[in-house]
Amino acid sequence: MELPTSHLDAAHAAALNNPRKAKDAVLREAVEQALTCPCFDDIRHGPCWKQFAGAFTCYGLSKADARGEECSSVYEPLLRCMDRHQKTDYPELKGVTASNPNANVASANEDGSSLARRRSGKYRTVVVDSGGTQRSESNEGNPLPGVEGSTERTRGPRPAIPPR
Repeated sequence: MELPTSHLDAAHAAALNNPRKAKDAVLREAVEQALTCPCFDDIRHGPCWKQFAGAFTCYGLSKADARGEECSSVYEPLLRCMDRHQKTDYPELKGVTASNPNANVASANEDGSSLARRRSGKYRTVVVDSGGTQRSESNEGNPLPGVEGSTERTRGPRPAIPPR
């Protein structure tokens, strides 16, 4: 059944007429919204934003069984860019290169703190296990020694990208 399009633009009408396209449109909107997160402010103003946004989008829209496996051609330019700018723009990624993308970034700073923790005194980590279960860890209410304001509550969990 075709829906009337008098009050809808063509793209919206097409999405309503095709549930798969509608689901893809919702997913794309969620990925685009996620890219506006203030948590990406540092990289957004850095030299690798274009590559990061491409890699993030590819992963977010991935339909592969192992999510993101088809994105290696997009990840490599991001890792090369970050490697090129590591000393000046991304010191928290010390040791991460295109050939070693799984280096331990959590302890990349000399004092063993992550960048987010060093800047704000608060951090939230989302861990996804092999079964896809998400678990959130944070230091809410646990002040870090010598970090002013570290007892403030962090924002709630970020909205997840809808499941495929």
